[in-house]
Amino acid sequence: MLLLILIVIALLAGLAALVAYGALTVRGQRRTLATFRATAHAYFTRPQMGMWKLAATILVVSPDEVSVWKSGPGQPTRLIALPGRGATVTAAEVRINTARVVEGFVITSADGRSVPLTLWPEPTMGVAKPHTGALLVRTIEEIRGILA
Repeated sequence: MLLLILIVIALLAGLAALVAYGALTVRGQRRTLATFRATAHAYFTRPQMGMWKLAATILVVSPDEVSVWKSGPGQPTRLIALPGRGATVTAAEVRINTARVVEGFVITSADGRSVPLTLWPEPTMGVAKPHTGALLVRTIEEIRGILA
């Protein structure tokens, strides 16, 4: 009986640690978004399946540079930077997991490098789905305006 109680306590402690890590990750993502939004346009995105191990990324768009950052409980890390001059944005279907393809967009730099992304709501501990339809179209147009 004591062994069973110890196992349950260990499982609950592990679950509590996962919830705490998730809360720290969401807090870090929100903080990073706010910091980037103070100086440029920033969007909460997810890359195409298989691009990076971290599922959530932050797209930062300015006329000079387009960059994708991973953000979590620690400091943000730049994953990729593309020159903003001559970059284009097009709507595309993006595979987010093995069974699901959703509406998204691809940013292609003048030198031919591209990043397929999906637009997501603000970071949260809840379940979310990517933005589609009018909001996605409006965001693509906004990014095009920044890069023009």
